[in-house]
Amino acid sequence: MLYYPDIMTEGKITKKKLLRKTGISYGQFYRWKRKGLIPDNWLFHESTRTGQESFLPEKKIIPRIEKIRELKEEYT
Repeated sequence: MLYYPDIMTEGKITKKKLLRKTGISYGQFYRWKRKGLIPDNWLFHESTRTGQESFLPEKKIIPRIEKIRELKEEYT
């Protein structure tokens, strides 16, 4: 397993749970990621009992998504 010190100490959220919690689609998430609005190094993968799952640092990604939405409304 790779070690991400800042991520591991602050909590993590699965990508699936993040999408459900924020109401954004899989496509929207990856469009923002491709544009660099969501940093590549925030997304990491870990083995789980059901396979492999994608995680993000919860305390960073939630405020980032809120800010992206805020700016999107302001500058559409």
